[in-house]
Amino acid sequence: RSEVMEAFEVLLKNLSSYDINDVADIIAKLVVTMVAVSIGIVISRIAKKFVTKIVVKHNRFSSNPKTMASVTASIVSYLIIFFVICNVLPVWGISASSIVAIGGAASLAIGVGAQDVIKDMLSGFFILSENQYVIGDVVTIDGYTGKVEAIGMRTTRIRSLDGNVHIIPNGRISVVTNMSKGFNRAIVDVGVTYDEDIDRVLAVLRDEMKLVYNNERLTGMIAEPSVLGVEELGDSSVVIRISTDCEIGENWQLERELRRIIKKRLEKEGIEIPFPQRVIHIKEEKDEH
Repeated sequence: RSEVMEAFEVLLKNLSSYDINDVADIIAKLVVTMVAVSIGIVISRIAKKFVTKIVVKHNRFSSNPKTMASVTASIVSYLIIFFVICNVLPVWGISASSIVAIGGAASLAIGVGAQDVIKDMLSGFFILSENQYVIGDVVTIDGYTGKVEAIGMRTTRIRSLDGNVHIIPNGRISVVTNMSKGFNRAIVDVGVTYDEDIDRVLAVLRDEMKLVYNNERLTGMIAEPSVLGVEELGDSSVVIRISTDCEIGENWQLERELRRIIKKRLEKEGIEIPFPQRVIHIKEEKDEH
């Protein structure tokens, strides 16, 4: 209790040392600061709501409006708060030149110490504004393929087919392969032995693909599968490529089903599917003696 009384006495002593005009001046500055900050907060909230509505209604961001609206509104809010602070500090005797000098030093320190963070945030802003990909798209980024689960200003989170989650800094993203734009393409390579009549094999495959499409045996298929022809002359097989357009996300399942159907048809037609083979030549050396 004695320590509290001593602290109170020190406070009264310090207050008594101030002139009444100084105290009034400090109170006036506090009132101006509180009013300015309150007005700034109100304006900031109003601006965030207004910007959010504008961005959501804008067609350019229609595929991912909420994320883009949130980011833009936050930037506007921070700018308003910074403007209020710049106008309040001179009330306390801090000149505009001092504010600029402090801001410049702070920017330099932040720029040197947080280059990667700034790079990530700028990249994230352009990813969102250019609509490169949105949540739910299947993409390949930095060698990882999966579904986009979250897009932030600094990172992108995708979940691969094996269930693993990959968090990638936006600043590291240089090339994005988006497999969720319009349609996908299922591609199947079929190998047959060199002994088979290749023209007969092509005719059989074209007939089977026509049956598959006309009978609607597979879901997600947009167009009739095309037997493109001989893709490769391999070590032990002649590779024939088949492709078809399909709905987004259906390409992998469609490829599996096409392989199953093709195998059954080739077995029915007696066309041999090869397996790796190796021919070994044994050379006998003659005894000169």
